[in-house]
Amino acid sequence: MIFDCHCHLCDERYADKAALVLEYEKGGVGACINAAYNLASCYEGERLANAFPSVYFTVGIHPDNPQNATEETLQTLLALSRHEKAVAIGEIGLDYHWTPYDEALQQRAFAAQIELAAAAKLPFQVHSRDAAADTVTVLTQNKSKFSAALMHCYSGSVETAKQLLDLGMYFSFSGTLTFKNAARLREVAKYLPADRILTETDSPYLAPEPFRGRENRPLYVKHVLAALAEIRGEDVQKMEDVVWQNTLTLFPKIKERL
Repeated sequence: MIFDCHCHLCDERYADKAALVLEYEKGGVGACINAAYNLASCYEGERLANAFPSVYFTVGIHPDNPQNATEETLQTLLALSRHEKAVAIGEIGLDYHWTPYDEALQQRAFAAQIELAAAAKLPFQVHSRDAAADTVTVLTQNKSKFSAALMHCYSGSVETAKQLLDLGMYFSFSGTLTFKNAARLREVAKYLPADRILTETDSPYLAPEPFRGRENRPLYVKHVLAALAEIRGEDVQKMEDVVWQNTLTLFPKIKERL
């Protein structure tokens, strides 16, 4: 099955959610995980998962808004995580790109949501932008609380990937893998062991070639899969099977529903 492990169906740019889901289903994409970024998107994710059999969802607070990861909100997220189609905590992590930002507050919110994932007995999806060293540090400090988690839309180096592999991390690639200037990312895609790789779109962001610069859609995860297969010298069908097995391993609640 072709699977988009991280997209944002809740984004307001998608006016017709049903049409979007139907598009990827008819196009050969089997299912997706709708990633949350604030409390409102968690509730909307739950609604969409109830409405569409092929949609799963996460719950979490994005690092752009760490002040919202209050104890009360974390308890609400824990309750939402018990839904049968809530498959991960996320997206959580660190983002030092947009200024101003509060490193300490982001790190506390990240660690608190790793603890939330442990309480929920779920993996988590990590957002890391311009914060590779601190991301590794927070994950290392909290390693006793998780066995596996996902680096969503990975954009780091092989050297950082080596550290993250030792922590049990999986890696998902988005449309950036298809960009002409993504030589370092292609190096990572070649380096990683086959059993740690997933595919995503992060739609509506980061549309792959030949759609770069346009609105991204879950359907386009097929282009990411094809690029991944080409880079690794694999048959596309074999790559699809490997990625699907990795998806089931990392997100056991999906496997339980099959």
